[in-house]
Amino acid sequence: MYNNNPAVPPTSPNSNTSGKKAIIAALILLGLLTLVNIAFFLLRKDGNVAPLRIELTEKEQALSELENKYSAAITQLDSLKAILPGGNEQIEALKAELEAKRADIEQNIRLRGDLNEARRQIDELVQQKDVAVLEVARLKEKVKDLGDQVVILSTEKQQYESERQQYETGLGEVRSQLDEAQTAKAALLAEKTRLEQDNREQERRMAANRFLLVNDIRITTIAVNKKGKTKETSSRKLIDQIKICFQVTKNPLLPAGEEKFYLKVNDPTGATVYREDQGSGVTTDKEKGEDFRYTTIANCNYQQQDIEVCGDWNVGTDSPGKGQYTVEIYHRGRRVGTRAFKVR
Repeated sequence: MYNNNPAVPPTSPNSNTSGKKAIIAALILLGLLTLVNIAFFLLRKDGNVAPLRIELTEKEQALSELENKYSAAITQLDSLKAILPGGNEQIEALKAELEAKRADIEQNIRLRGDLNEARRQIDELVQQKDVAVLEVARLKEKVKDLGDQVVILSTEKQQYESERQQYETGLGEVRSQLDEAQTAKAALLAEKTRLEQDNREQERRMAANRFLLVNDIRITTIAVNKKGKTKETSSRKLIDQIKICFQVTKNPLLPAGEEKFYLKVNDPTGATVYREDQGSGVTTDKEKGEDFRYTTIANCNYQQQDIEVCGDWNVGTDSPGKGQYTVEIYHRGRRVGTRAFKVR
């Protein structure tokens, strides 16, 4: 086969070593030139580095100031929780607002670098905190006032409770006394009712015994002549008058006063001799509960002592029939005596 590559003359070892040294020298020279250029660039730019460092320092100071004032505000707000236990929710909401504000200010400092605006916002952050602190102080004073009012109201409540308890105790005593009074009243009413019943019963018994008994009943049939002289007779044709006399026995239960005795004369047929023009009338037999006719009335002035009473009956033109007559004497609705007589 044929070799198409041109023939390369052989190299000696000394020639290779010299080439390598030349390359190394060139690289060192290039590095030195690079360092010189960098140094020259840095020396030329040295006037712009100082302002950058100042700006970075001011940003760091602003951020540090922001963090310090924010931390102080948060610490102060947290301390308000103990002062205003009921305001935790409002304080946490305000802390959230301050955190959002702090984040906005920090972003403004880092990105835009407007430090004056950042400091103004930091001052607003502090003012917002101060307003909150003043509001808390106002609320604290209000809470104190409310606490004082609570104390006053509590004292008044205790006083009212004491008065109410005294009132209820007094009311209970009054109710107890009222119950006792009502019980006593009921007992008195029952006793009154019993006494009234007893009195009525006693009155009824006394009324039942408040009458006058009679005895020694004497019946005289009398004839009267033209000269007015009288004599006893039993002949029906001659009888002009029937005289009925009796002895009344005193009764201590009956007070003194005018008393009436109802005289009932029954003829032999049992009919009552009755003439209204001669004083006859009608009264009641209380024992029987019936009305009856009476012939005449005998009046007396009773003085709580025995007394004789007489009653007259004028026969008139009608001569009495022959036979046995009966006289019944009534006093206060009770029959107190009876006697029979004969007419020939």
